[in-house]
Order: sequence, then structure tokens, then C-alpha cells
Amino acid sequence: MPDAELCILSTRLLAQPLIDKALAHGIRVDAVPFIDISFIEAEILQAQIQSILTQSATVVFTSSNAVKSVARFLNGTKPDWKIYCLSTATKDSVVAAFGEQSIMATADDGTALAQLIIANVSVDKVVFFCGNLRRNIIPDVLQQHGKSVTEILAYHTVATPQNIHQTYNGVVFFSPSAVDSFFSVNIIPEETICYAIGKTTADSIKKRVPQNPLQTSVTPSGEAITDLIINTLHA
Repeated sequence: MPDAELCILSTRLLAQPLIDKALAHGIRVDAVPFIDISFIEAEILQAQIQSILTQSATVVFTSSNAVKSVARFLNGTKPDWKIYCLSTATKDSVVAAFGEQSIMATADDGTALAQLIIANVSVDKVVFFCGNLRRNIIPDVLQQHGKSVTEILAYHTVATPQNIHQTYNGVVFFSPSAVDSFFSVNIIPEETICYAIGKTTADSIKKRVPQNPLQTSVTPSGEAITDLIINTLHA
């Protein structure tokens, strides 16, 4: 295994096999979480879920955290929900909680997901389980096209900014919230590469450091972004 000459900061915890994979290519990954997730109190969310649990509803998830929060109250039942969700981690959580058959469509970002919902003329209203810092894309686009959106808060995202004193070759971001948290207390050199898990996160990075090189993962997954880091740093 080569000595790690290159250093990357991940703004969330990364699976150990991915850290080991990067290290095998001479890249050390330091993981420092910049956001914390807390689920909505049981009594509040449970009452809202119970009100639609027996309905045939169209449901939207854009975060695995929202899925996991809702899944606490299913008690093994599989509601008759038609689910639109983001791919990779969010889809995996939906499959685990609701089954593959519940998924109507998936997309890599909120804009593409909204377009899939709009294209289904039989959908006139959706339930959107989301976090307190959710982006406006899903509700705004759907409402502009005459779709009714009921938002149910499933979790809170709390910023946990920390000063980083080391200089890294690159910084990896997995959400716009982490971007905001990181840059609220940190400044990076213009040559530092920023890595984004997807388009929405990339857009947030561009607003903060438009001068820095930016690499965006084609697939929003830890595996894909790890491969992207390896390929770009060894190009």
C-alpha cells in the first residue's frame, strides 16, 4: 500500500471500505461531520403518518433520513403508497422499508424527480416527507404545475461547523446543508478541489467558491464519489 501523499476532507462520515480504497491509491481521507440529523419527536410525526397510513397516497422522499424517520412507525406494515424518490441511498432505504414494488420512479436530483411526477397526469397531489432545511425545488415545481403538496417534517438538520486548520487537496460535500455549514467558518485556497455528490450540492458550492475547481459525481453515491476522487487526483 502506498504512503498517503494526498489528503481529502469528507464533510460526513464515510464507510471504512471506501476510506481503505482511497488509501490504497495513496489518498488519506479525514471525515469530519458538518451536520447532525435528529428525527422528529415520535408523537408528532406518528399522528401525521397514521392519518395517511391507510390511504393510497403518492409519497415523495429526497433523503434516506426521511425514510428512516417514517419507517419507525410502520410496524412491519407496507402501506399502499406510490413512492417517488432519489436514487442510491434514498432508494435503498425505501426498498428496505416499503419494498421495491412501492417505487414508481427514481431520479438523481430533485429537479429530475419533479419532472417525473409532473409527467404522470394521474397524480394531482403528493405527500412530501422532508427535513427542516429542504430545498424548494420539489414543492415549487410541483405547485407551479398544479400539483398539491402536503409537506410533513420528518427530521431536523443541525449545522455543526468546525474550524479546519489543515490544507487539503480536496473537500467532499454530500449536501447543500454541509456546504453552508463548512463555509460558515472556513476558507479554502483557490486550488482546492471541491467534490459534490450531485447537482444540487454542486450548485451550492458554486455560490460559495465559484473560483475553485469543482467535480460532481455522476451517480450520487459514496462509491461513485470515491472513484471520482481517485480518478481526478491521479489523472
